[in-house]
Amino acid sequence: RASQLFCFALCVTVALGVLPPSPDDFIGRLASGEQIPRIRFTELDTARVHKMASALTNCDSLQEIELIRSDLNEDNLSQLFVALSTCKNLHTLKLMGCSLGQIPSFPSLFKQHMANSQLQLVSFMWNELEGSIAVELLDALSHLHALRIVDLSFNNLFELGSPIARFLSSSSVSRFSCNKCGIEDSSSNQIFTDLAKQSKLNYLSFSNEDWNELGIYISGTFNEVGLESEKSLLEYLVSGSEVSELDLSKNKVSDSFVAAFSDNLSYIKLTTLRLTGNLISSVGAYHISQGLVYNRNLYYLGIGGKINDHGMMSIMETLAAYPDNPLKVLDLSNNNITADGCKSVAPLITTAGLLGIRLDGNLIGDEGVSHITSVLSCPGDWIKRNSILKYLTLQRCNITTHVCCIISISLLTITKGG
Repeated sequence: RASQLFCFALCVTVALGVLPPSPDDFIGRLASGEQIPRIRFTELDTARVHKMASALTNCDSLQEIELIRSDLNEDNLSQLFVALSTCKNLHTLKLMGCSLGQIPSFPSLFKQHMANSQLQLVSFMWNELEGSIAVELLDALSHLHALRIVDLSFNNLFELGSPIARFLSSSSVSRFSCNKCGIEDSSSNQIFTDLAKQSKLNYLSFSNEDWNELGIYISGTFNEVGLESEKSLLEYLVSGSEVSELDLSKNKVSDSFVAAFSDNLSYIKLTTLRLTGNLISSVGAYHISQGLVYNRNLYYLGIGGKINDHGMMSIMETLAAYPDNPLKVLDLSNNNITADGCKSVAPLITTAGLLGIRLDGNLIGDEGVSHITSVLSCPGDWIKRNSILKYLTLQRCNITTHVCCIISISLLTITKGG
């Protein structure tokens, strides 16, 4: 049936004439002078990159360009940068999975032709960048005065703590992602130490999550933010830092950092903190529960490793006791939470004041879900007390189809009541 629906959708799409144009058609439109604001190509060969670059010259309407897994070399890359330098309204450049690290002249070509551009966002993720090429690129990026967002994820930035810290401290960048780049603990320690002195960042991500904006799995070298950098990280967060979002998912953050973080939570401006998949136990969860009493800004919290049922209970008890707490989204994915834990906290869901709860990857099964849905589907008084819960995610929780239907009915009850 799924294949039939796909074929039907494809026929409708063809009939309406809304299929995306082929690369050659698109490049032909550019060459004819058509003004196009956004370009996104996957797997362009060398010849087509040359043709596109030739057609792009003085395309004033171009604002965003994205090339994925395309065949770039020194010649067509230089031609591309020359063309892009004439596009006066270009603000987004994404070259992803193009093996730019195999082109030694890439940083110098970028600096030579793009230094005067008004780029605000660049993404060079998944490009085999490392060593001196990565250092030169950071220097080139630091000269872009309009630049605000940089993504260098899935490269190899091992032992580049000093150049990264220097770039972040001296540039105008406000959002920086360096996910799964092999940043070891000593380098992250240096980065956080320098950021505490001067930084305009409001978003920082050193996550080790496997998935990305391309929607595909990319292998890479794991970051190791852990024991050595915990002290400098805390000092950075309490130094008056403007950072509002921090993602350290799947690193080596421990209970000791969580304890110190919780003690200083009232001074920290973070609104989003992602610490799922770390070395945090029920002890760390208890410290978080105590710190949340003094929470002023934290809106989204992802925490985990093995906080277990007891850790979840500690956090939920605090939230239920302080329903006006700013924390509104709680992510407890992959924490060895069981059906017994769901049974214990189910009554607290009605008074915790949360907008969203994530329990993905836990061991709750049908039994655990039934405890939760028994509360969610309770009519009348519950809806009057608490109608703000917007979503509950239960992916990879060993739930059967029958229980999924029960969840749907429960959520329908919430929708009707709220």
